[in-house]
Amino acid sequence: MKERGNRPQGNITSEEAIALYETLANSSPIGVYIVQDGKFRFLNPQFLKYTGYSEDELLHMHSSALVYPEDREKARQDAVDMLKGRRLSPYEFRFIAKWGEVRWAMETSTSITYGEKRATLANFMDITERRRVESSLRASENKYRTLVENLPQKIFLKDRNLAYVSCNVNYGRDLRIQPEEISGKTDYDFYPRELADKYRADDRRIIESG
Repeated sequence: MKERGNRPQGNITSEEAIALYETLANSSPIGVYIVQDGKFRFLNPQFLKYTGYSEDELLHMHSSALVYPEDREKARQDAVDMLKGRRLSPYEFRFIAKWGEVRWAMETSTSITYGEKRATLANFMDITERRRVESSLRASENKYRTLVENLPQKIFLKDRNLAYVSCNVNYGRDLRIQPEEISGKTDYDFYPRELADKYRADDRRIIESG
């Protein structure tokens, strides 16, 4: 191996590695930051965009100040669990943007050496809109379920393979089962074959006709 000065060619110093990492992180569409001793040491542009703070403002803040007060302890414990390998999936918590809005973040953490000291590297994503959509879907589902359960009609839902997905209480009562017991079953589980064949033919005709 050829040498350049006193360093083998192809090897890089820790300072060069940090510089390379920062260059890559600065072009990342995901928020990236490094925390050491509770202080921010590195922040990429996307993280600044998510939080609304300037780099100088964050470098003078304690890292926990961004986290919504009620979520701080859980977020801290989730990060510790991930750093120690006790947790593999990303964790979620609320944070407070500079303009005062409480938003949702999803984060992963890993332990690194930064400036010859241990530090935490975090990948941070703002998932506020996703959480809003999920909340809206849950609310719609609850309204639908309330409506279905209070209708006098017998209602069921089947998939395209004609297996039951769900039903309301009135339909379950006719079959002498609880609604949650119907998932995955077919008409052959409840009716004589001739009748089940007819029901399935009717359902298939409806599916095919739209």
